Amino acid sequence: MVTLTSQGVKFLIGIAATVVLARLLTPQDYGLIGMVAVITGFVSMFKDMGLSMATIQKEQINVEQVSALFWINVALSILVMLVTAFIAPVVSWFYHEPRLTPITIAFAAGFLFGGLTVQHEALLRRQMRFTSIAILEIGSMILGIMVAVGFAWYGARYWALVANQLTQALGYTAGIWIVCDWRPRWPSRKAQVGSMLAFGSNLTGFHVINYFARNLDNMLIGKFWGSWQLGLYAKAYQLLLLPIDQINTPIAAVAIPALSRLTDSPERYRKAYLRILEKVALITMPCMALMIACSDWFVKLILGPQWIAASRIFAFLGIVGLIQPVANTTGWLFITQGRTRDMFRWGLLGATIVIASIIVGLPWGAVGVAATYSSIFLLVVTPLLFWFVGRRGPVRTIDFYRTIAPIACAALSSLAALLVLRRSMPLMAPSMGLLIAFVTTLAVMLLVLMLLPQGRIALKDCRELVALLFRRPKGNSSGRSSYSHSKSSPLRRFAEQTWTISFVSDWWPYMSPRSILRLRDFELRSARGTLVNGRRLDLEMKSPIRGKISLREVGSDILTFDEVIKEEVYKGVLTHLRHCETIIDLGANIGLTSLYFGSHYPSSKLFAVEPNPDTYEILTSNLKQLIEVGRCRTLKVAVWGDEKTLVADSSRPTGHYSAFATKEASKEGGEAIINGLPIQKIISSSGFHRIDLLKVDIEGAEVELFKGDLGWLRRVRTIAIEFHNGSREASRFDEIMRSYDFHVYDHDRHNTLAVKDED
Repeated sequence: MVTLTSQGVKFLIGIAATVVLARLLTPQDYGLIGMVAVITGFVSMFKDMGLSMATIQKEQINVEQVSALFWINVALSILVMLVTAFIAPVVSWFYHEPRLTPITIAFAAGFLFGGLTVQHEALLRRQMRFTSIAILEIGSMILGIMVAVGFAWYGARYWALVANQLTQALGYTAGIWIVCDWRPRWPSRKAQVGSMLAFGSNLTGFHVINYFARNLDNMLIGKFWGSWQLGLYAKAYQLLLLPIDQINTPIAAVAIPALSRLTDSPERYRKAYLRILEKVALITMPCMALMIACSDWFVKLILGPQWIAASRIFAFLGIVGLIQPVANTTGWLFITQGRTRDMFRWGLLGATIVIASIIVGLPWGAVGVAATYSSIFLLVVTPLLFWFVGRRGPVRTIDFYRTIAPIACAALSSLAALLVLRRSMPLMAPSMGLLIAFVTTLAVMLLVLMLLPQGRIALKDCRELVALLFRRPKGNSSGRSSYSHSKSSPLRRFAEQTWTISFVSDWWPYMSPRSILRLRDFELRSARGTLVNGRRLDLEMKSPIRGKISLREVGSDILTFDEVIKEEVYKGVLTHLRHCETIIDLGANIGLTSLYFGSHYPSSKLFAVEPNPDTYEILTSNLKQLIEVGRCRTLKVAVWGDEKTLVADSSRPTGHYSAFATKEASKEGGEAIINGLPIQKIISSSGFHRIDLLKVDIEGAEVELFKGDLGWLRRVRTIAIEFHNGSREASRFDEIMRSYDFHVYDHDRHNTLAVKDED
């Protein structure tokens, strides 16, 4: 929320600055800066070398590594500064414009500031401190604009734009060192940053190629058509990118860290990305349709009548604007999947096509370049990009088309309606015309989306998401909202709202909006230490299990929920066991594992065994739907070597502090009386002749499970077992499995799998 709000504020400030400066400066002033920006922008990429994204993306990083990266960035910045100053005369020679030499040298001084902020900003983004970043960006932006307007007012012309950039860089650097309290150490040989440098080098390689392709148009227009046409072209492109950047930048800032944490769950990753992609298209495509149809009105209103020649360029560039925000999101896939080498290869292919399109349109000036570049990007580059990125990873090529098709159809319908509208009112004032055009675009978009099945789903999903982000959860039993906590400062509430975006993106595909709200409220209250013993958290699940479940707020239920649903610790079982008809769940706890397997094996029958009386009550409630349709039965007993009366053993350590271990009642201590049964009698009670899957999580009673007659193992096909307190060695598990023809796999820290060959 903070990131989105800050981008909105920066958008408004940027529009205001453009309106003022466009009336104080000329297209030639902007053209001169545009000529230098092509060169300085290219050189500046080497001060980062992709190391900021490496810091954000890496799962674990230490102080020595960040310090090493900091000094690398500083060294690169100094090198870039010197190289830029050295080539300043070359820039002037290339464009035949002597004024470019001092401009280039002035821009070179600003590179040092950038190198000093790379790692500090990356750490703030890694910690999701978007509020601090937003304040610094807005503050430095306002400071730079104030200086630029002052320079322009007193006739400094293009130097006003130079002063703007340098002031922003200096202000942001000072602010970020104040906000981020991390200070670099001297570099150490033990830092081990080789993998991060490799990641950054591939990422930088892509950015270099992509930058060259995206800015060759500016270079060639400036070279062959002069600063006037370049000024028109650069300003039209800047005006087009203004709304796009305000949407893509904040979403990317949240999406990349969020998707990076979902790479171990491919289906969750795919669903989360496609939902974000849908929202990006839903916002940007109708905006671009409006800007294409009303390009002259936009230019007159924002830049002024002297810029009217930029309106045709602006309209043609709007064609690429329809799809560019969507195409930009593919970079998130490359980065979060660690596919920077693929990203570099795509850069080579895509850049070749883009460069060719620019050269083809160059004989017709800035308008020709805009027309050919936009058309080729839409019709050739984008389909190839979708194919290239969809070859690997959870998101396939067809997913892109299915997601954006209804929105693209609605946007094109809006564009057609606007073009008809423009023919009927050619002499209308820009402000009134834009208002009517906006209403028309909104009406046509809603109408078309409501007529399409996928469009209706997209609208419903968007409405629920907006309601969820802005709605406050209901309070506790006293009626007070958890957000009105008396000790919660405005800054803390701001941070909580920012975190909510990532949280919602994470859980959106798997439970109802109301349940996400409840889970978020629980996490906030847990962080504050205000959970209530005996209170339950009721959730409506959509995937990977369906239906209502209850969790106890205090205890291990939430940890179990994270392990089974979020981490999917039993995913390995699904790989080894393609078909499953019968499942016995020993130590079923509150039934989440039974629900998980029941969902993935829809024709299976389940037998859930749990000894804890309190937990058993929740188990039967959670499994109610399966019980009612005859797919599941439950049994309140503990697994033991023979038939015994048992009690709870509070002295035995367990994986979770509310987990339930047992011991014989004849020994001292204990509370709840539990019936203990040997596994043979439990299997007999299930009525299963053969057990396709035996899941075991019985808090140290694994030794009792493998006592006595083990003939029952001949009826078991797969065992998924979690050991506790050295029970694997004590039970002779590996030796027994070998003797009954099981292959043992240590799947992860939670589960060991024992699998028989298929019959």
